[in-house]
Amino acid sequence: MSEGDTEALAAEYVLGTLDSDSREKFAAALERDSDLRRLVGDWERRLASFEHGVEPVEPPAGLWYGIEAAMEAASNRAAAGVIVRATEGAWRPFIPGVEKKTLIRNLDEGVETYLLRLAPGSRLPAHSHKIAEDCIVLEGELTIGDLRLGAGDYHMAPAGMPHGETVSPGGALIYLRGELRGASG
Repeated sequence: MSEGDTEALAAEYVLGTLDSDSREKFAAALERDSDLRRLVGDWERRLASFEHGVEPVEPPAGLWYGIEAAMEAASNRAAAGVIVRATEGAWRPFIPGVEKKTLIRNLDEGVETYLLRLAPGSRLPAHSHKIAEDCIVLEGELTIGDLRLGAGDYHMAPAGMPHGETVSPGGALIYLRGELRGASG
């Protein structure tokens, strides 16, 4: 076990956040290890100042049950996958005339799934992609270079393939899944 791990365990022991098995093992080690007792003493002194001037507060009845219910609901949502409701998430300015709503980012794969809302007459500059990009037009229409797409149309731009300027004369809503670029949302 590293020195950092031992330090963290001592802090958790003093804070009372170790599970019962870990707490029992740590208490047994504490009896035979003077360095460990020193670490615990250091943490008790550091945290002692937090005890002064703070009145104990009785948590409201049923708080724990509410926490458990929220945890169960979160677990059920995780089991159902990622859900972003139409009323959730923020639309943020992307470029003039275009707003972006991030749905999910996968940092490990460098992939982002998002919506773009293009105002009438808006334009996206020509660009290329390091990875393939999927695009579905949900509403309206647009052109990508010479390619015209309308509601329900799907387009996949292969990795490395440059495509021309994207123009939406009447406005559009498009779904995109492709390369994660930058950290803005």
